[in-house]
Formats: sequence, structure tokens, C-alpha cells
Amino acid sequence: MSARDHPRQTRRSLIRVVQPLFGESGWEAPRALSCVAVSLLLLFLFLVQGLAQAQVKPIRRVLVLSDLGTISSPGFAEADQALFAGLQKSPYQIEFYNEALELTLFSDEGSQRRIHKDFIRKYSDRRLDLIIAAGSASLSFLESNKGFLRNTPIVFCAVLENISAQPNRNMHITGVLGRLHPMETLDAALHLAPFTKHVVVVGGMGTFDEPWEAIARQAFRKYEPQVQFTYVTDLTMPALLERLKHLPSNTIVYHTAITQDAAGNHFIDSTQSVPLVASAANAPVFVMDDVDLRDGTVGGDLVNWANDGRAAADMAVRILNGERPEDIPVVASKHAYMFDWRALQRWGLKESDLPPSSIVLNRPPSFWQLYKRYVLAGVLMLVAQALVIVALLWQWARRRNAENELAIMYDRHRLAMESGRAVGWEWDLKTGRNSWFGDLKTMFGIATETHVGPVEDFYGYVHPEDRKPVSDAVANARINHRPYAAEFRVVWPDGTVRWVTAKGKFCYSPSGEPERMLGMAQDITQRKLAEEALHESEERLRLAVQAGRMYAFEWDTASDVIVRSGQCRDILNWMDDPTLDTGRQFAARVHPGDREEYTATETGHTAENPVYQTTFRMLRPDDSVIWLEESGHAFFDDQGRLQRIIGMVADVTERKLAEEALSSVSRRLIEAQEQERARIARELHDDLSQRMALLSISLEQFEGGMPDLSSQARQHLHKIAEAATEVSSNIHDLSHQLHPYKLDTLGLVASLENFCREFCGQHNLQVQFVHHDSPGQIPKDVTICLFRIVQEALRNVVKHSGAAEAKVELSGHGDRVDLVISDSGAGFSPESAEGGTGLGLISMRERLRVVGGQLSIESEPSNGTRIRVRIPLPATNAQVTSEGKARQAGA
Repeated sequence: MSARDHPRQTRRSLIRVVQPLFGESGWEAPRALSCVAVSLLLLFLFLVQGLAQAQVKPIRRVLVLSDLGTISSPGFAEADQALFAGLQKSPYQIEFYNEALELTLFSDEGSQRRIHKDFIRKYSDRRLDLIIAAGSASLSFLESNKGFLRNTPIVFCAVLENISAQPNRNMHITGVLGRLHPMETLDAALHLAPFTKHVVVVGGMGTFDEPWEAIARQAFRKYEPQVQFTYVTDLTMPALLERLKHLPSNTIVYHTAITQDAAGNHFIDSTQSVPLVASAANAPVFVMDDVDLRDGTVGGDLVNWANDGRAAADMAVRILNGERPEDIPVVASKHAYMFDWRALQRWGLKESDLPPSSIVLNRPPSFWQLYKRYVLAGVLMLVAQALVIVALLWQWARRRNAENELAIMYDRHRLAMESGRAVGWEWDLKTGRNSWFGDLKTMFGIATETHVGPVEDFYGYVHPEDRKPVSDAVANARINHRPYAAEFRVVWPDGTVRWVTAKGKFCYSPSGEPERMLGMAQDITQRKLAEEALHESEERLRLAVQAGRMYAFEWDTASDVIVRSGQCRDILNWMDDPTLDTGRQFAARVHPGDREEYTATETGHTAENPVYQTTFRMLRPDDSVIWLEESGHAFFDDQGRLQRIIGMVADVTERKLAEEALSSVSRRLIEAQEQERARIARELHDDLSQRMALLSISLEQFEGGMPDLSSQARQHLHKIAEAATEVSSNIHDLSHQLHPYKLDTLGLVASLENFCREFCGQHNLQVQFVHHDSPGQIPKDVTICLFRIVQEALRNVVKHSGAAEAKVELSGHGDRVDLVISDSGAGFSPESAEGGTGLGLISMRERLRVVGGQLSIESEPSNGTRIRVRIPLPATNAQVTSEGKARQAGA
């Protein structure tokens, strides 16, 4: 059994000793003290055994040979520390040997030969398990003196690519191959300082310095066309520093390595040369490795010596554990972009221009980094206090809400009692105490909100005629365990009578005895009055329907069944014949002249326009004709389908007969008026007009036969003749206005055109006459009606509108003729004009009613007026008009 298995065996022994001290369900109390003592003893033995095993770990000898000593090179010092720390992970006790060639202090060949001989003599008789070569010179020395190594495995690190020869694969060797990155550093520098024109490369003359300068020089060759490079490597340190103080603008400095200057003075590059160069240069200084990133240098793509040491230590541990170096591949060293924040700030370089994933060192800690713990502690305290406050506020809010809800419920109860004119009661049957609360003023006329007294007080307010029914309802509810309900009247102290409805219930003890009664009463006087008013209204409606000869109906369109009220029998003179109770049968009894219009009205309902009214004639069973006026409302389902129609039908036969009689009288009056106009016009034209013409001729003859008249007399005679001529013209115009004879000879179109032209000459109004598709033959009464409407409309324009222009438009449409008179004047309110004292609009409507025409007026104040006239033409005239249009189209 190996030493590594001893701890496992000890643990199993410890378990076997401790296990009997435990029961199936856990630790047994009587054995507690003894178990603790035994456990501590076993733990002590286990630790002692572990220490003994640690002391007998096998020994392995490891030699670290570096180019420079740890004192003269911080980079190699970091690699050594990483190597030492990594080797501690091995399962062996390491004898650590550290040697250095000291290339900077003893760079001459004689010194190096002596160091080599001393090294070989020192370790010739020492059996080494592993050699770690830190640096290119150390690796070259080992490769050239492999005889004394006796096949000792070698791990190299801090070996730069392109400097040393590739590792000799005939030896037992592997390691970490490093590479400097001057080209990447220069790319980052040019991106940070894009206006750079000069690059000054500084270096030394030591054995360690020349290879670093050679790497930089080779990498910068491709940048030479765009940037000027100056290599300063052969100066003494004072001369170099003085030159760096006076560099031109737009310059950057790239530091390689200075371990020896031109005077032969030695320097530790990282701790001495780099700080001197960075402090003297008046331009930003970029470096090659991470140990050179010190105060004043900017940084770059840097080699990390500690990473090389850690990687080499991992390889060393694997070789000590038995792996062959040949089986472990050579790896490349790690590098990273690293920059100093203070140097970036000094030279005004933007951190945002750094390459991605760059590491920025020495950045001042932020407020959060400095005081994060205090801020978090304060926030936690504030949050805790806030939570406590929120909890208290929540409790307070809950209590406040409960109080508010209780107040709201009380207010709702009170408002419900007041708005509903209600009161509540609680009757304690054991004590006889009856408590009333609520709107007692409305209920009983008591000016208090509460009342306590015996139940007899309640019966004292009940109307004498209702006391027994109320008492019986209470007793019935009490005996039968049923809710109590009653409607009765109450009498106020002042004699006012109110109607009340009351509901309540009894509460019983476990033994079944009633203990108390709860209830609510509400004033229903308004409802009772409304019911009485409704009853009276229904009665009045019934009487009105009987007197007005009307009946109601409901038509179910799906089944085509019509249900009518009883008055239809008297109006339609139908008996109870079920064959007449459908919409189709009802439509068949409509007068043939009105049947098409009635059917279109009945089937043309829409959900947007469900209300209608129509007038039609109906044939009774005895073939008599009556006029009916139907008003209805159509109802539709969600899909817009007609479901039913409800409406009223009234017998308007007498009204229609009266309208026909009135129309006949109006027609005769208008005809008599036109005849009288024609007679007066004829008298004026044939009599007075002729006489005035003879008077004018006589005056002219008198003037010609009196040559001796004075000039004054002749002038006076001329004035008399002009007056006679003017009177004759006025008589002629008056005759024409009373009866236009041109209507009989020239027709409507020519007469209107001539009238509009004459009207323009007589008044300060421009009238435009337009006609389209003029009817061929128009009845005489229609012609006179249209002419009189134009006359009256144009007179109103001159009198009231103040317009300067008007338009008269006449058009034929086959079965009708349309007339439109419009102006752009002041306008008026048609409703006000209808109710005025003027006869203009009344005359127009009366004339149109006689010929079956329609009149519509569109007018608003300040927006002008438009009068539309539509008169239907008889069938023969419509046919003539259509033929005229056809002839015009053919032409």
C-alpha cells in the first residue's frame, strides 16, 4: 500500500470506531461525552499521521539557470517567483537551485567562460532531476554543454523567437517560446496618436540589448515609408536623456532595452533605464514587456514574464510526475495590451482609442470602488428603514381604508335610505321595543332620524282601512316563518296620506320562538301616482283610439302573421277572418294605384332607418275605398334581418276628402285669379294703352299745327308728351306682369328668357337664365305656375337679398320638370319666413299643391338662397319630352 493510501485507511478506521456510538435515529445522549473525546483523539492521530507522511515526501532537485540575476532583472525575478510557486504543486520535496550567467555585469567572453567552467564544475557531481533555462543565452549554453547533463530534462522559458536557435530535439527538452510584439505596439501607438511623424527607438550597447533592438528594427521596416524612424543606441545615458528632452513634435519613443550605454556603464533596464527615459522624454514612451510598464511609460502589446514562468512550472511538474519532455509540445508565451492610465492622461491619449480588451493599470479607484461597502451598508439600512416605514404605512393605510370603507358603507346606507325614501326597523319581541331609523320625515312626517317606542306607535300611523291587513300579514309571517311583505297607506299628523311598501323577517331562537323582527319600508307614493296616471293615460288613449279611428298592429315577418287591436274591425269592416291576418293578404287589399308604393315601403326598411310613415288607399270587402295612414317601427336581429314591425294605422279618409276639397277650391281660386288677371291685363292693353297712344299722337299733331307757340309752351308740351309715353309704357308692363300673353304664343322657355331679360333692364340685378332638355309640351296650369314662381322669386331677390346676381335654371327629366332659382345674397330663415305675414311662399306652395309639385328652400343668413321646384308631368307629356331628347340625340 502506498503512502497516499494511508489517509483513506485512517478515515475508514475512524468511521468504524465512531459508528457504534450512533443509534439508528442519530446521536444517543448517554454517550455524548465519550464520543466527543474519542473523536478528538482520532482527529489528532490523523493529523500526526498526515504530518509524518508530509515529511517523507521524495526529493527532486530542480535547477533554474537564467541569463540575468533576479536582482539585475525584474523580469527574470518574476519568472523565478512563478517557477518556484508552480513547483510547489508537485507531490515532491523540491531542492531549488538558482544560478545566473549575469550577462549584463559580466558580458565579456573571458568572464562568461569562467562562469561556464565554474557552473560545470559545481554541478558535474550533482545529480539533477530537471533544469529550467530562463533566457536564450542559458538555453544555448546548455545545448552546447550537454555532455555533463547526463540526459537531464530541460524546460526553457523567456526564450525569444527568432533570437535563439530552435530547441535541439535530440535533447530531452520542451518549454515556452516567447515573441515580442513591437509591430502591434506601434499600431496601437499610431492609433492613439494619429498625427505621429517621428518614432525614436532607444536602446543600449549591452549583450542583452542588441537582440531586442534587432527585433524592433526588423518589425518597423514596413512603416518606414509613412513614419520617420531614428535609432538612438550608441549614446551615453546623459547624452541620451538630453536628446530625449528636445524631441520634435508629433514624436513617440519606443524603448527596447538599455543594460549598458556607450560609456560602458551598466544599468538595470526595468528599474533604472526605463524610469530615466520616461522622465526625460518630452513624448510618450512605449515599451516591450510588462516589467517596463512603470511610472511614465504608456505601455503596448507586452510580454508577461510571470505567465512564461507559470507555463514552464506546469511543464516541469508534468515531467517530474513521469512525462517525457518530447511528448509535451512547445507553447507560445502569452501577451496582452497593457497601458498606464496616468501616462494616457499626461499625453492626452484617449482611452476609447485603445485596442479591444486592453488592460489599463493605475486608474484611480472610482467612488463606488472606494466606498462600495459603506454605500451598500447605507443602502441596506435605508432599505430596511424603508421597509419598516412601508410596513407601518401599509398597516396605517389598511386601517384608514377600513375606516373609510366603514364610513362609505354607512354613507351609502344613509344615502340609500334617503334617496329611496326608506326607513328600517328592529322590533324586539321580548321587550316590545320598536326602533325606527331612516327617512322618518318622508315616511311618517316626523322631523327626526330615529324613533323608539312600542309597536302600537307604528299601527297609529297606518291608515285605518289598512291596519287589519297589515296586522294579519305580520301575524301570518310570524306563525308560518315566512318573510313579511305588505303595501299600505300611512297618515301623517297633518292628514297627508302616503303609500308605503314594507318587507321584513323574523329571527327565531334555537327553540323556535321569535325573538325580533327586522325590516325595511319604502315610500312608493310616486309609483302609485304614476300607476294611476298610467291607468288614466291608457284609458285616454283607448278613448282617443276609438274617437280617432285608429288601431295598433304587430307584424311577425318570419311567419307573416299580423295581430291587430279590435278597432280594426270597425275601420276595415272585416270580420274575424283568419285568411286576412297575413301581410301578403293585407297587401292584396291595398288599392292597385298605391300597391306598388306600399310594398316598396314595407320591404325597404333598414336597421339604420327603421321608422317609417306611409299613406295609401284600402279596398274594403264591400268594395268601398278608405284612406289609411300607417306609422311603424321595424326591429332587426344582430345579423340585420327584419324580425317584426309594430305600428299604428289611422283612418284619414275624411282628412283626405277635406284636402281634396281644399285643393279643388284652391285650384278654382287660382284659375279665377288668373282669369281676372287676364281680363285686367286685356283691359289695360286694349283700352287704356290705346287711349294713351291716341293722346300721344294728338299732342304731336297739336304741336305741329301751332307754329306760333312760344318755346316755353313747346317745352311744357314736350314734357306732357313724355309723361304720356311713360304712362303708356308702364301700363304695357303692368299688363304683361298681370298676364304674359307670350306664354300662349312663344311657350315657357321663351317667355322666361324674355322676362329675365326685361327684369334685368328694370332692376339692378343680373339674371342668368339656363335651360336643359326643355319639355316639348307642358300643361297650361304648370306653365303659369312656373312662370309665377319665377316672378315671385326674383321680386324677393330684389326686395330682400341685396344680391347683384341671380340664376334661373329650367330642366326637363321625362316624367317631371325641375326649376331652380338661386342667388348669393343675404339669405333668410325659411322657418321664420313661413310664419311671417308675407304671401310669397304661401302662394308658391299653394300653386304647387294644385299641380302636385314640391317646393324646397335651402337658405341660411349670409349664405344665399336656393329654391328648388319639382312638378310631375302627365304621361303624354313625359313621352313627348323623351321623344324630344331622342331627336336631339339623333341630331
